[in-house]
Amino acid sequence: YRRIFDRQVAQALGAMPLDKVTATRLRKLYADLQRPNPDNLRAPNGLSKNSVHKIHVAIGAMFDAAISDRLLSVNPARQRKTVKAPTSREVRRQRRERDGDMITLTGAQLRAFLDWDRDGFDDDVHTIWWVIAHTGLRRSEALALRWSDVDLDRQRVKVLRAIDTGKPAAQRGQTKGTKSDNPRVVDIDAETVRIIRQWRTLRAALSLELARPHAYVFGSLDGTPRNPNALSQMFTRRVAKARKALGSDALPEITL
Repeated sequence: YRRIFDRQVAQALGAMPLDKVTATRLRKLYADLQRPNPDNLRAPNGLSKNSVHKIHVAIGAMFDAAISDRLLSVNPARQRKTVKAPTSREVRRQRRERDGDMITLTGAQLRAFLDWDRDGFDDDVHTIWWVIAHTGLRRSEALALRWSDVDLDRQRVKVLRAIDTGKPAAQRGQTKGTKSDNPRVVDIDAETVRIIRQWRTLRAALSLELARPHAYVFGSLDGTPRNPNALSQMFTRRVAKARKALGSDALPEITL
């Protein structure tokens, strides 16, 4: 929600007095956000209904607070017939349509990519891709792992936190709870244990501080957490290189 306010609400409405934001103005905002815009590198085809629905929820809450503080008497976001924000039903329908086209890797494709990344590309962060592939952790969860969360003898990983991608640049690297806010334990196989042990040995060779219990498993060389968005970009570049090396038929375009 912090990202929503910084990128969407503040830019579109931030300079307007509260009582000048009408239901008609919100309707135009939601329509504009869903319209294709090549200049928007994050969403050139326009925002999804789910994203616009979240923006609408955030704006509605903001104006509810203004009413509670007696700054307004009417919440323009609650005038549904005029605002016409995406409904929960529309969000679910679009999600079903999107997920129907979702591209996933087969076991053979995953093995081909990981083998190429290790042997052909000689990737110094190969372990990150391996662990994400073999645990199902979200990127922010994997990057927030500390060595104290990894029990190699019992072959399991505790998922307790995630990197908070909603913080401003000056506050990046802070952690928050997991998406569901429920810690969980993930079992790992013997090969994953072996690969993580090798990774810890490499980290310790760089600096003993990088292998201590409090250290981030996949942190930067200065010990701070990696940026999840930067990690996604790294993965996309590697997939592009792998497709050139293995052939586009051998590996589809896929995001982290």
